[in-house]
Amino acid sequence: MTMPKKLLLAEDSLTIRKVFELALSRSDIAVTSVDNGEDAVRLASEILPDLVVADLTLPGKNGFAVAAELRAMEKTEKIPVLILSGTLVPLDEARFKASGARGVLFKPFESRELLENIERILRESTPAPESRPPQEAPAVDERWDFSDVMDDDGLAARNIPIVLTIHKTGDRMIFDFKGSSRQVPGNINMTLNGTVAAVSFALKSLLDPEIPNNEGVLRVVDVRAEKGLIVNAEFPAATAARLHTCQRVADVVFGALACALPERVVAGGNGANTTAIFSGVDPRSGEPYVYLETLGGGAGGRVARDGKDGVQVNLTNTSNLPVEAIELEYPLMVEGYGLVPDTGGAGRQRGGLALCRIIRPVGHTCIFNGAGERFTNRPWGLFGGEPGASGSFKLIRQDGSSERLSNKPSSLSVGPDETVVVQTPGAGGYGPANERSISELQGDLESEKYSVRFIMEHYPDFAKQRLK
Repeated sequence: MTMPKKLLLAEDSLTIRKVFELALSRSDIAVTSVDNGEDAVRLASEILPDLVVADLTLPGKNGFAVAAELRAMEKTEKIPVLILSGTLVPLDEARFKASGARGVLFKPFESRELLENIERILRESTPAPESRPPQEAPAVDERWDFSDVMDDDGLAARNIPIVLTIHKTGDRMIFDFKGSSRQVPGNINMTLNGTVAAVSFALKSLLDPEIPNNEGVLRVVDVRAEKGLIVNAEFPAATAARLHTCQRVADVVFGALACALPERVVAGGNGANTTAIFSGVDPRSGEPYVYLETLGGGAGGRVARDGKDGVQVNLTNTSNLPVEAIELEYPLMVEGYGLVPDTGGAGRQRGGLALCRIIRPVGHTCIFNGAGERFTNRPWGLFGGEPGASGSFKLIRQDGSSERLSNKPSSLSVGPDETVVVQTPGAGGYGPANERSISELQGDLESEKYSVRFIMEHYPDFAKQRLK
């Protein structure tokens, strides 16, 4: 078993000590702190740390003095010392060289950078192991693949692929997005840190939601994506609506690991951040207004439970806005709001239902903008479960005629006699539909979550027995 490395930190700032403790908390490096140079020299000779970090501005013996004294003692002469210095204080190069210090860490620094620098120094200071015959690279233990698509980017691109291959090798997992689309003209591109966050979220959800969010966890997750892909976009790619793509990244992780963790994954959910934006001038006050809401939809079916109805999934964190609050605050009338029957995919455990909100401007013409995903490509089912319903934006005119809008409509004028219908996606089912219990199907009918027509089409055996 590898013994933890020992680091002695000589620093009189409590804030800097906390930064070190946090940065190294999930590593195999144990930190001991003192607040002055005298104690640093004394303690170093007692515990013989693998590395000493000493601040240049320590009271009494400063960092240079600590490094020089440790180098002068036979017991501690081989212990590497790093000098901690601020960027505003010029470094005395002559004193630095005379002290024998190994290097300099400049404040301020990020946790990841600090850990990488310290680990590098420790590696360089560790004696090389005895030579051994070369070994083959470790074989990949397991591999899983999955792909999904974004509907469009709001401009030109359609059916944009997100492709993932997961390799498990020892205690590391490699998430390789080779084969995914190049970055697109629209604003759904992601930077790599967003992709890492989405992958980590999905993995944490499946393995242990209580795992701390820190570098110790992230180090076992190796996300690989070539620069210029939609999941690792480069300037000047537009990224404002990247959360839609984050949702899809989480979904492909769930899909890829479905065979490995069938009891923990969920089928495809609404997988979107369905956005509705109404703006204009309030005729009551003459003041401009903007009403923006992101609406939930169906959550995917699970191994032993149905998907939840009308909820946000994965990485979204917005809540339902009550009808009364909308109508009180804005010159808008909510003419309908509720769950949409038949939108949850059939399965042993059905998918969750979509939401529908119908809004009309009151006494004025407003502008509507929207952004939807899974409006063309339906949320998938798992292990024989059927896909859920897709979402849509519609405009209902004064004469009752309707128009299906694009998935990402922009600057649409809506008059006081017209309504906008926002229907979010449902979710996929889990397991074969013919394994759903009679009592559950009876409950679906009684709750009107499924219509008779839907039951007859997707659960024909039950329909023949009970709907004669």
